[in-house]
Amino acid sequence: MRHLLTFTSGVRWIEDVEGDYTHPDANFLSYWAPVLDTDVDCIVSYMRRLPRANPPGTIYNYTDGDAHLAGIVISSAVGKPLSEYLSEKIWQPYGMEADAYWHLDASGNEQAGGFLSVTLRDQARFGQFILEGGNAGAVQVVPPDFLAAATSVQVNFVPGASSDAPLN
Repeated sequence: MRHLLTFTSGVRWIEDVEGDYTHPDANFLSYWAPVLDTDVDCIVSYMRRLPRANPPGTIYNYTDGDAHLAGIVISSAVGKPLSEYLSEKIWQPYGMEADAYWHLDASGNEQAGGFLSVTLRDQARFGQFILEGGNAGAVQVVPPDFLAAATSVQVNFVPGASSDAPLN
């Protein structure tokens, strides 16, 4: 999970080609690709065919695919869709004003690599929720150790580098 959440899985993923997400070599379009294996999510089906570019944990490469896989792991672990889990664990306890929604991929699953639509007010509420230590009133919603890890440096970049950058 750490490698997925820090975009250091090592999978050969090309998010876009010079800013063009519709380029034939851009893996971003895999969200809408035909499902190759009917027994798994379309991104899992797609990513299981990608070669490994680097050993896990050695190179940062922003990928929607890594974030999407992390969402699938969470959804599988809790036995419910991500949207339901988010609503139950954060949205409802913190009193968000409007429902959020995720766009769905070709398999009908939430696109956990992005595409979460949230009102501006609820984005601000979420920021306040984080500033308040992951608490909804007197209830600790997010464990402090997780919040500390999620809000601290996890990947040391080479100065001036971006995607596909070796780590310091």
